Amino acid sequence: MYNPVDGMIMSVNNGFTYARNLMLEVKTYTMSGRDSLLTQVFVEAPPTTVQKYLSEKRRLDKLREKEGVFLSLKLINTNKEVVDENLYWLPAADGSHSGLQQIPAATPAVTAVKVGSDIAVTISAPANGPVAFFNRLSIVDAQTKKRVLPVFYSDNYVSVLPGERRTVLISGALKDGALVEVEGWNVGQKFVEVR
Repeated sequence: MYNPVDGMIMSVNNGFTYARNLMLEVKTYTMSGRDSLLTQVFVEAPPTTVQKYLSEKRRLDKLREKEGVFLSLKLINTNKEVVDENLYWLPAADGSHSGLQQIPAATPAVTAVKVGSDIAVTISAPANGPVAFFNRLSIVDAQTKKRVLPVFYSDNYVSVLPGERRTVLISGALKDGALVEVEGWNVGQKFVEVR
């Protein structure tokens, strides 16, 4: 987690298991998608605790000064798997989110695949582009383009960092011939067939 007041980066373990051998990766992304690795540190997260690690306030204040910046925090295990991640968009020094108004369009690839009775939707952002920000997924009728309900999502309003992918599992009242609708802050509306 990130505290915007003092710039403190923390791990929060709400479980009852001790999390060991994790790497905390702290990165920023400009509105155009250029990344900067601020630090990587080994961390542990004792059960039911909040563990403070470091403050990046000075560097983050400088990086976000003109147009704001995206802050990516990841906990990675020894198998190089992401255990947890959070993405924050930080405003410019004057408190405005003006950079979001000028973020370039992203062109992620989107696939939708039937997995049993569910649909797995994968959004992949090109490595040389901006963050594909705040993408909303919906299941819609192919003819009317109206939402199909009730439908349940493992996640929604997802952001995808350059060169990365996110997969969302959709379940519920899914019918043959339905489409997946994807639309984000800087991603134009797309309708994707389920294969």
